[in-house]
Amino acid sequence: MIFMQKVLIGVVSLVMFSGAVLWASENSTCKSYTEKELNSIRASNNPNLIMGAGIVELISNPSSTIGKDLLGLSSRTESPKGTATVSLIVHQLNSDYNQPLKPLRENVIQLLQDDKDNALSYYLNAILSQEEGRDQEALAQIKKGNSKIFNSYPKERFYAIAQAAKMAKCSETQARQHAFWNSHSGAIYIKLRHLCKKLVESYGEDTRKACYLAGQNLERGSLTFIEQLSSLAIQSDSLGDSPSNAAARAEIKKKRDDINTCRERTAIDIPETAVTDDADLEYYRILLSKGECSARDFLTDFVKRKHKGN
Repeated sequence: MIFMQKVLIGVVSLVMFSGAVLWASENSTCKSYTEKELNSIRASNNPNLIMGAGIVELISNPSSTIGKDLLGLSSRTESPKGTATVSLIVHQLNSDYNQPLKPLRENVIQLLQDDKDNALSYYLNAILSQEEGRDQEALAQIKKGNSKIFNSYPKERFYAIAQAAKMAKCSETQARQHAFWNSHSGAIYIKLRHLCKKLVESYGEDTRKACYLAGQNLERGSLTFIEQLSSLAIQSDSLGDSPSNAAARAEIKKKRDDINTCRERTAIDIPETAVTDDADLEYYRILLSKGECSARDFLTDFVKRKHKGN
């Protein structure tokens, strides 16, 4: 099994490299849930479990009504709103970044009420406000979000999806793989970048500062290359071409170069037999605590040490 790197082409010519290390088997062991299992999941009243099962269903069948229904149920079951509701919103945006948030207006408003100390709630409400033609309110929501810590619940989403995938008879490795690809929030970053570009065109300097700070806030909450590069793109867009921002632009370029250097440094072929289950588990543990570059460095060093030992 070979190291694989997915390259996602984002909007506005932004190229976002996920850099994920994949070593899954070509033949998935995952099975569809039985009706008995689905009934048990629904009856659990565990929003994260229900959400995870919904994501797993949608991985195997993106048009699955069962998966969509489970995601909706997970958010309705959740109180206060948090991990499951964020997962529902992110999935909506991941399926098509051109999708509006309006169909999930109630979920966004509930999240704003229940998760008041999370910048994510305000950024989502900013996107919704702009869609509804309330640009000044969108800017006000971005500013409010900038005073909060950004949290898209990547760890909670990851472990919930991994648990549900194992219930679907996925292997341990495949379960974590599915969880990783469905627990980042790149689509929200793309939406916010679009929002900021539109607001800057209309409102100028005040918006530039707010969006630059939002980009920094997102960067602090980013674990994956997709998220890190997207947050840097928001900052770069907000700075414009003013000579007074030359130092900030240089710092952003350095951070981008560091990400690309990490990708190149760790871009090696990894045979399936070289990655133990413990190493795979540790890779994701590091990724969720320190970020993707640290996780890739760990795996590269692990394979090199194992090769030398042989």
